[in-house]
Amino acid sequence: MRFELQCLNWGYFHVPLHPKCHTQFTSTKSGYAYIWFPSRSSGETGRSKDEHTLMVRLSLGAVACIKGGFLVLTDRFDAAEFIDSLAACKYFAPEVTMSKFVYLLMLVLLATKFGALCIEQAHFGFNPGAERNYKQGNWIQSTTDLSEGSGKSWDFSLPEPGYVYNSYHEYDGHSDFPTANLCCQYTQYVIGIHDEGTSYLQNDGTDIITLGYTGSPNMVWNPGIPHGLPHTLGKTWQGTHTWAYGAYTVSGRVLSEGNITIPLGTFPALCVSYHYVSTYIDYYLYQWETTEYGIAAYVSTLNGGMLYVLEEAEANGSALEDNLVEGVPGLKIYPNPVSDKIWIKAPAQGNWEISLYDIRGRKVHTLGNYMAKGPAEAMQIELGKHKLSSGLYILQASFEGKKQCHRIVLKN
Repeated sequence: MRFELQCLNWGYFHVPLHPKCHTQFTSTKSGYAYIWFPSRSSGETGRSKDEHTLMVRLSLGAVACIKGGFLVLTDRFDAAEFIDSLAACKYFAPEVTMSKFVYLLMLVLLATKFGALCIEQAHFGFNPGAERNYKQGNWIQSTTDLSEGSGKSWDFSLPEPGYVYNSYHEYDGHSDFPTANLCCQYTQYVIGIHDEGTSYLQNDGTDIITLGYTGSPNMVWNPGIPHGLPHTLGKTWQGTHTWAYGAYTVSGRVLSEGNITIPLGTFPALCVSYHYVSTYIDYYLYQWETTEYGIAAYVSTLNGGMLYVLEEAEANGSALEDNLVEGVPGLKIYPNPVSDKIWIKAPAQGNWEISLYDIRGRKVHTLGNYMAKGPAEAMQIELGKHKLSSGLYILQASFEGKKQCHRIVLKN
């Protein structure tokens, strides 16, 4: 039997269930969802339901919903809890124990694999009109964990004195890059040299392919170099690409998973390596990818080690913004970024409910109900007392059935 999982944005993924699988939610008091796997069709034996059914219990925090033949799990799914539930299960039918256990074990393994962080091309933020600005400086490789595995932790402050400023635009029609539909105009100051130019990209809907960049003559990769998206832990890819100075073999690998801290906050991240090998040169590029900001940092082993850390970029939207925003014209929220107190100017008098969500759409705090006196006077909300971690959040203001969401950056 073949199983497939559909990885979704913002920490959700779908697990297709067997047609004979029965599922139900219990009351909120118990806090669990149950999955029933019948060992044989009802009526085939005189056994009661409990005697010929496998039952698996999951915390409701790990389950978004069960419908349409899919179990929708969140990033709070715990494979260890699933296995413990199997071990404690008393509903194994003797003649089907092995087949059912194998089915569920496969489900656990697949869910564990795909429940991990998945970075897709949309997360990179290479959209027309986007700007992504990095600070650049020296990098000492021994200070960074580049080992394989999960549970890693990386912390990068803004380096100096260099920078790379990128702006992205739609593109069509360059003779040297006929498949380009996106270009990146960059201005940089790196290792004491000022430079500017344009790189040409193809977004094919699944991957982002680097086609080349301006030069004399233009530097054209043949074929273009893929990023290897989507990225999940352990994925590898390889290709040979020629250009004006010969051929490169480029090998990609998703090395590890963990959390990265940059001045914009702390985020789940994948560490991805690219190994460039030619007759004349051999070097590595490592980059840390997040769903919130795409490439949050990257390093190169060239020139003794160079570090680039994201300083400014528009964060990606969230599932909350996509699904809950109904619009409250005239609502103003400031300052942003915020360190302690935030002010909200509401367009109408009345009682406003203010809530705070993380970027995955999970409620972090109900900040309370506030009485607005109209646009002439702002409501003051204290965020500092909640002891929140630095990072990106969604502030939601609700009034008379309408909701408005704003992305805010909290800096402690």
